[in-house]
Amino acid sequence: MVRSNVVNPFKERRSVWAQYVTTSLSCLAVLWVVSILLKPSLPRKEMNLRWSESLPESNKDNVSTDDDEQVDDNSEEPIFPDVTLDEYPGWLNSFYKGLEFEIHPDLNTRRLTKDILEKSLEMGCDNMVANMRPEGNFNYQYNFVEKVLDDDDMAVRQAGALWGLSMCWQYRPDNHMWHVAVDKGIDFYASHMADGDGFRYLAYPGETDSESGGNALLGLALIEYLRTVKENNIQVDATRIEKVKGLLKDIIEFLKFMQLEDQHFSQGYRMDQKRKRNYSSPYFDGETMLCFIKAAKYIDGYQDLIPIIESAAPVMARKYTVSAWREEHDSDETKGFYQWSSMLFTEYYEARYKDYELFGDYVIVLGHWIIHTHGILDRLKNTGYAYEGIVSAYTVAKARGHKQARDDFAYTIDNGLYKLIQWQVGGPLAHENSFLVENPTEEKIAIGGIMNGRKDPTIRIDTTQHQLHSLMLASSLVYS
Repeated sequence: MVRSNVVNPFKERRSVWAQYVTTSLSCLAVLWVVSILLKPSLPRKEMNLRWSESLPESNKDNVSTDDDEQVDDNSEEPIFPDVTLDEYPGWLNSFYKGLEFEIHPDLNTRRLTKDILEKSLEMGCDNMVANMRPEGNFNYQYNFVEKVLDDDDMAVRQAGALWGLSMCWQYRPDNHMWHVAVDKGIDFYASHMADGDGFRYLAYPGETDSESGGNALLGLALIEYLRTVKENNIQVDATRIEKVKGLLKDIIEFLKFMQLEDQHFSQGYRMDQKRKRNYSSPYFDGETMLCFIKAAKYIDGYQDLIPIIESAAPVMARKYTVSAWREEHDSDETKGFYQWSSMLFTEYYEARYKDYELFGDYVIVLGHWIIHTHGILDRLKNTGYAYEGIVSAYTVAKARGHKQARDDFAYTIDNGLYKLIQWQVGGPLAHENSFLVENPTEEKIAIGGIMNGRKDPTIRIDTTQHQLHSLMLASSLVYS
């Protein structure tokens, strides 16, 4: 049975060392009073991970939070119980109701403005076009201080970059240069499709697997392309539209084939052996489900995906929250699924599919998790990806009238994105970053790119893409 009153781990503020000292002194006192024959049992250590979240990223792998410590069978019920799929909605709702959000008295004093967001967006989208190769894919990573172009490659990040560029065009459909670049990218992927057993899939050069994530991100790019054309009455040659529609159909059929018996999606398809792998990935689960729900909502002919989405959604939500948190609350699996699921379940909530309120709970719980458990504002590397999820949580909180959650998310968005825009080469806040001031550049492939850290001169195409998408969402939904 699930408890009706779930213990809220965020209420506990004592540091771990203080808990140990208190426990030790208590045990010594009991031993001294009643004799060595009376052996006291140690209380179960309550979860408190916040002490380690302010440490530099380089040290975190060496930090032990004792989460693997054996729990006595007679101790109190764990904070994160082993709930069944039927019990999960009740557990999640109770946990949601127990959340506490930070109060921000100075919330009305925003650091970001619409002008800053728009300028950063324009420069970033231009940077993506400048980094498109003649073939139609992208430069992967560039160190603009050492002037070293990394020729490393990865299909999933390349396809994600095309998705990002397609959203640039969707955001500014009158930008002809971005439109031409998206067409070029689609043509590149159309030339790298292979035939399977009744389906076609992406066969990216140099890779042995066709990963579900890469296919899903390509599908998302195609969906946004078709939406942009339709919603803005853009005149595009009919053969081009049929080409895009046919490519999307191939991708969706392949992703349906990739679903496993446990309702997750295979990480990759072994092209040489013509078989799918029997394990999944939190990243690719999220990317695939986001592709499915956007196809079902925005493109004619894909409503048959809705039952698949409704069936798999609670399975994945449970897997990457309470099930993952029994091992570690600041879970890497949760992080992998985080922003994809937040965008996915916001779409789900707004579409009012089956049990949509459950997924509204989920989006807000995960928004709280990324801020107060994962400590997103204290991270030293680029976290632009996270704001895709936090803006999604802001949207759901606003729709529900949950003012405390909405304000906490708004505060994080404003401060987090303000910091990250300072990492944009030549960007509207670059003058506030001493490293960029001391390392000026005029290179087109650098200007507008997003650094991986405040003083890290590497510009990665997927880092830029995620941050730009977050800026688009923030500009449209928070700063409108």
